[in-house]
This record gives sequence, C-alpha cells and structure tokens, in this order.
Amino acid sequence: MKKVAAALLAMAAIAGGIGVLHAANSESSCFAGMCGQFGKGRMLKAFLHKMADELELSAEQKEKIHTIVKREKPAVKGYVQRLRANHETMCKLQESGSVSDEAIEQYAQKQADIVAKLIVLHQKAKGEIRPILTEEQLTRIKKRHEEKRKCFDKFLADH
Repeated sequence: MKKVAAALLAMAAIAGGIGVLHAANSESSCFAGMCGQFGKGRMLKAFLHKMADELELSAEQKEKIHTIVKREKPAVKGYVQRLRANHETMCKLQESGSVSDEAIEQYAQKQADIVAKLIVLHQKAKGEIRPILTEEQLTRIKKRHEEKRKCFDKFLADH
C-alpha cells in the first residue's frame, strides 16, 4: 500500500517540478516552445484536483494534504531550480560543441544527487499523506497505479 501512495506523490512531484521548472525561465533556448500549461504550477493544481475528485477526498483530507504539499513546496522548488540550472549548463556546453564524456557524467551525477533528494522529500510526504487516506482510497490508488503500469508496459513492448 505504501508503494501506491508513493506513486501518487511521485506523479504530483513530477507534475509540480515541471511547472516550477518551466516557470523559472520560459525564455530559455532549451525550454523554448513549452506550453503555458506547465507554467505557474497549473499542471500540479489540475492533477491534485483530479486526484481529489477521483478519491472523493473530504474537506478535512484536502486541507491536511494541502498543508503537507504547501510545507514541502519551497524545498521542492529549490531542488527543481537546481535541476534547471544544471540543465542550462549542459545546454550551453552542447551549444558550444565542447561536451566531453566527463562533463556529461558530472552533469548526470549532479542531476542524480538532486533527484535523490527529491525522492527523500517525496517519501517523507508520502508517509504523512498515507494515514490521511481511507482503505477505499488506497485501493483506488492501487488500481490506478496498476492501470498506469499496464500502459507503461505496453509502451515498452511497442518500442
């Protein structure tokens, strides 16, 4: 059951991360052309509203989850900004044509370290959100996770 709640939070973190990432600098050549849908956290808000509707969260549950998400948002935003800055550095190296294997490995390691910290934050939030949900809601999350896994498995099989 913990893995189910983790999947929900992971999707939310990714959705929010993309929104923050794009909002940080929409003029960047590396991000040029991305839709405004990602800006200003709209994607995260839409995702959270959809999940709240699907899970039929009570007003009390929504408030508790909102408090957790709001508390973690500054830390997540900081890590996402670091991901973006590292990505911009790599984009500049690629544009200059001076990308070495060593530079790519350093970039990848920096990104991995930041993602690891985001995963820790995610696990912490997951641990706080799971007890808020009912068994029925957890079952719905599990079913949704299984559907997503099947879809992903089909994608992998097709490519």
